[in-house]
Amino acid sequence: MEFENNGLKNSIAGTLRLVGILISGAWSDKYKQPKFIENAAQEDFYQRLLQKIDRGEINEAENELLAYMEGKRSVEKAALKDIGTVDNTILDMALSVYGYMNEKEDIFLEQNNYCRQEIEEGIRGMLMRFGVSIPADSWF
Repeated sequence: MEFENNGLKNSIAGTLRLVGILISGAWSDKYKQPKFIENAAQEDFYQRLLQKIDRGEINEAENELLAYMEGKRSVEKAALKDIGTVDNTILDMALSVYGYMNEKEDIFLEQNNYCRQEIEEGIRGMLMRFGVSIPADSWF
């Protein structure tokens, strides 16, 4: 069982790297705050999500992330008329949050009513929300 989960953990990490490369041309395991000062609030939000995850509030952190992303998408839709544009900063942050979840030990995830399959489903859902598609054979 532990071997299978390590395989899924590695598969999720590989998919996160692939998506990061496809979206932004590069991938870092850690979200980096953009240089613009107005994004300091986004950095605070990201750190708050990581703290929730560390406390075992994984579902709550994911729900907050999804609500945040939906709010940002609504603003983009209203402002842009053409929503073909993906906000790479938000997507990078979301990928990093799921990557952080994926780095947790299986026992930690289980103790907090979470599993790697939920990480996988969260990544898929997040990408669909942003209209990002990757080749089917590249999935987990």
